[in-house]
Amino acid sequence: MIMEDNKLTELFADFKPEISDSADFMARFNRNLELAEIARKQIEASRRRSRRAVVIAALAGFAGGVMSTICYPALERSVAMFVPDNASTLTWAIFSAMTLGLIFAAYDLALAFSAARNLD
Repeated sequence: MIMEDNKLTELFADFKPEISDSADFMARFNRNLELAEIARKQIEASRRRSRRAVVIAALAGFAGGVMSTICYPALERSVAMFVPDNASTLTWAIFSAMTLGLIFAAYDLALAFSAARNLD
């Protein structure tokens, strides 16, 4: 055990770390804390904006689904004039694409609006 202690003492004999002034350390530490707090606030604001945008997109998707249900028979008749064999499948695909487009547009617009207006 003593032999191992001697080896460790010899190993670290030349190790002399540079000790900086404590005022510099505290200034750097406080600056880093302030930067961490700024980053935390920005992340928190980004999460709030994202949550808001998701809620708006969900509401837009629900509204798009309701409108698709209401307008489905009329569009199916219109599509059946051009494609009589797969009218219901094509109609469903059209409404799905339109609703997805509405959802993504609503999300992007809500996110852009809240970021531009800095709503937090």
